Amino acid sequence: MTQPTLNLLRVATSGDYPPFTTTTSSGYHGFDIDLAQLIAAKLGKDIEFRGFSWSEFAALQQVCSLPEPPIDMIISGITITPERRKFGLFSTPYLRNRAVVVGPLSVLKPAELATADLTLGVNHGGYLEGLARRTFPNLKILTTRDNLKLAAMIGSGADLIMTDSLEAATILRRGQLTIWAELESHDIAIYLPKARMQLCAEVDVILDAILRDGALATCAKRHGIKEDLLPRR
Repeated sequence: MTQPTLNLLRVATSGDYPPFTTTTSSGYHGFDIDLAQLIAAKLGKDIEFRGFSWSEFAALQQVCSLPEPPIDMIISGITITPERRKFGLFSTPYLRNRAVVVGPLSVLKPAELATADLTLGVNHGGYLEGLARRTFPNLKILTTRDNLKLAAMIGSGADLIMTDSLEAATILRRGQLTIWAELESHDIAIYLPKARMQLCAEVDVILDAILRDGALATCAKRHGIKEDLLPRR
């Protein structure tokens, strides 16, 4: 089993998923970015962020099963799923999120959303695309490879969009949109290659410590995330 590169934590993140991870000319920002930096500091390591797109996530999962992976962890609002466990390891959850459907305020919500003649927009390649197809098999599904343009899909091919409650809070600040439906909740965790079992155990210890000492809650508050979405210890 290989060990992480000495004194460097290599972290993959999408940079397009507020409030978890965004990118500007000055680098990566967001709740997950702050969390990764906090973990790196606790480990006594420097940190290097590497970008990925959600359309590449299936290939990135395969990388996590390699004996010598080029990354040490993925942090980007990653939902725990049985399929992803086949390729990598999950830390203990550090957040609870919920899938939601967002639609325009100006349109009357149909009584039976699942059978309506509507087009649902969703980010390509992530957990939410699979959930959209399972939950709404009768709706037309339109995907985007640029998650930052998700809200703009309404009126540009889609009647409504699927996102999660935290990203929705950012979208709803723009006005003219509202939540049409709340769906299943899901746990968010850090995703690590199978060869990083020791690192995963160390990350779990750090997550437990920063949850207990309030550092995780402080980080969440800084990004507008309510403390009741954090795990209870």
